[in-house]
Amino acid sequence: MIIKVFEKNILDAAAVYMDSWKESHKNICSAEFIEKHDLEYMQNFLLEKLSSAYQIYIKYCGDVPVGIIAINPDDEEICLM
Repeated sequence: MIIKVFEKNILDAAAVYMDSWKESHKNICSAEFIEKHDLEYMQNFLLEKLSSAYQIYIKYCGDVPVGIIAINPDDEEICLM
């Protein structure tokens, strides 16, 4: 199931984004920098994007959040995968 991200499910989206971001950056960023990108950081980052009119969606497999995608309102670019 794919649904739109709102404040009520932002923690699920932040957790998925945090895990994937840390995995994709582990070989190019310092461990200290990666650790700063915790759940609270990612939640605030996504809330900022929502307030900037980004459309963010989350994919669930059953009850498990497995991915997010966002659309930038300025150029309709797909981002935050």
